[in-house]
Amino acid sequence: MKNSLKRIIILVLSIIVCLGCFSTFAGCNKNNTVVSPQLPSTSDTSEIAKTNIDLVKDGATDYVIMLPSSASRYEDYAASELIKYFKDATNCTLTTIIDQKVPFNVDNKIISIGRTSHLVSAGITVDPLEVKNDGYVIKRVGNNVYLCGGADSGTVHATYQFLYRQFNFETFSSTVYNITKGLNFKLLDLNIIDSPAIAVRSGVGTEGGELYTATAIKYGYTFGGTSSKLFNEQSWYYFPHTTFKLVTPATYAAAHPDWYAASLGQPCFTSTGFKQQFITNAIEVINKNPGLDYLPIGAEDSMEYCNCEDCTREKELYTLVGIIVRWVNDIATELDAYCKSIGRDMQFPLLGYYDTEYAPVKLASDGTYEPIDPSCVLHEACPIIFAPMNTGASLYPIADPDLNRAALTNIQGWEVCAPAGMMFYLYGGKDFHSFEFFDLSYVVGANARIGADKDLLMFYQQGGNNIPNAWAFDVMYSYMFGKILWDPYSMDAQVLIERFMKNYYNEAADLMLEYYYMMKSFFKLTYMELKIKPENYDKPFSGTPGDGI
Repeated sequence: MKNSLKRIIILVLSIIVCLGCFSTFAGCNKNNTVVSPQLPSTSDTSEIAKTNIDLVKDGATDYVIMLPSSASRYEDYAASELIKYFKDATNCTLTTIIDQKVPFNVDNKIISIGRTSHLVSAGITVDPLEVKNDGYVIKRVGNNVYLCGGADSGTVHATYQFLYRQFNFETFSSTVYNITKGLNFKLLDLNIIDSPAIAVRSGVGTEGGELYTATAIKYGYTFGGTSSKLFNEQSWYYFPHTTFKLVTPATYAAAHPDWYAASLGQPCFTSTGFKQQFITNAIEVINKNPGLDYLPIGAEDSMEYCNCEDCTREKELYTLVGIIVRWVNDIATELDAYCKSIGRDMQFPLLGYYDTEYAPVKLASDGTYEPIDPSCVLHEACPIIFAPMNTGASLYPIADPDLNRAALTNIQGWEVCAPAGMMFYLYGGKDFHSFEFFDLSYVVGANARIGADKDLLMFYQQGGNNIPNAWAFDVMYSYMFGKILWDPYSMDAQVLIERFMKNYYNEAADLMLEYYYMMKSFFKLTYMELKIKPENYDKPFSGTPGDGI
């Protein structure tokens, strides 16, 4: 009878999880001491010694927060988060002072946030080239503690890491977190320099709306993301299909039918008129958006390409991808020159997926890849967004030579043709198949390590972005991805999964884990051991222009 009841409970839980209704069993642990071993988001997992300095004594603190006299919104936000969670842990309310109003003294009791004048006086330097934008330095000098990032986003990361170290603060979703409460805390002897293995990390889950908020930072995600930053500063001009946002067929096709493929599914990549109109409209967008970092250029989300005489002739010479790269280069050359003339530094990524997944390369006599033509090497301001749709990258590690040979060879091809660098756009679930369990724990660590080894510019993991299309355990995957993409070398997916279950589902954790492992075993049997592979997972390179890899 007990086993039958257990199976019924697991069935009910499975339905709830697949619908994405995670909040039903999610308990907020914010009133409790942490109940599981801590797993730092920094690669340094060693214990940090306590000093004899009282951060909080008998429910009172002498510490204050220091901000720069011209604090940014991010620094102000970091201070507000520190005040909020410091009070939650200690019941003490921190006050804020401005750096210029207080003389530097190591005997002060100050938590300095951001690039204060006292940071310089303490002899601390924070180099964005060393720690990346999201990386940070946390250092104690005397009684004072300094929290500063490579960029403003890193300062917020530093603040959450300080809370983690001092009070075991850790979030598991936008509403569920742990923190240790008490009346007495000694200041730790903090000296941490940390940076993410991958500079920009984003995507995944029904918590997608939270990925550009503070919650994202608590996960370990970046502010930059693929659309907006913490205060809705637009980072990308759409992502990643931009072409028809700028030169829409509805506006231009009637007067200029030769600018487009006959189906209107793609632009004509040999049309001078379309190209010039794109440049004109892109410059207008750049001028209207001073915070814009990326403006993608490339094919639309359609397989219906132009087959006019010029496009057909050029495809025979350079391959389909080759003529798109040449077209992108013409546009990027003018846009990059314009941006430099006005003191802007932007990138113009090309999306490589479906037909454009295959780099315009050929096999050299020594077995390596080389561009089919020098003109088919992307402009120095154009990284490639590698999105392997025709491979098994969702199921198998993206560079597995046996199970993902196409992805591996395509990556090698683009490394030859994209000197500006590479971004990964990977698919983490079965879109619109909410009830289909999809296990990502098998690949996320491997893919993140590959990305870190290749010094990726960005790692974007697409997943269900709203409740109807959510896939099972996507909030868990958001938590897991944030940790692993920051540090793929020491984070263990299985440890993170069990940690999430214990803290998020509380009393229901054992049942949820049992359900998860049951579905994971079924997934492994059907997809892994039987080796059901996606179409074209091992499509070979033919060496013939027009085929690509």
